[in-house]
Amino acid sequence: MDIHHSLIIGIVLLTLLNLKQTLVIIGFLSAFKIGLVRLTQSIDMKPMSECLVPIRLSNIADGEVALVEPVNSLENKAIGLARTVVRSNKGRAMCRVLNPFTCQKHLQSGTVIGKLVPIEENSISAPFEENN
Repeated sequence: MDIHHSLIIGIVLLTLLNLKQTLVIIGFLSAFKIGLVRLTQSIDMKPMSECLVPIRLSNIADGEVALVEPVNSLENKAIGLARTVVRSNKGRAMCRVLNPFTCQKHLQSGTVIGKLVPIEENSISAPFEENN
């Protein structure tokens, strides 16, 4: 399965390649999900903090790679989730959650915080490096 995601091209790269065209980037679009991401333990997040939390992945084979994206219902909980590429380790992984508000937040174990989007591992590339 081959899924392509939007690519944001930096001004440095455009300059290096002498591209004169104007590019319009339309946000990140996920084609579909393959599974859900749930918290494996309850967490209490301090105000204006972020933390790395253990997660359980559904419908993904051990060693398979996928993109974790936040679910829409997470906005109602006023919590942020970083888009992260994860490799399943017996259906488990880690991801980063954010509490940007001035009050403490509590999330129960088993809360669905994200969805898994399939990606091909060979489509992940290293960051562009300039030659000095």
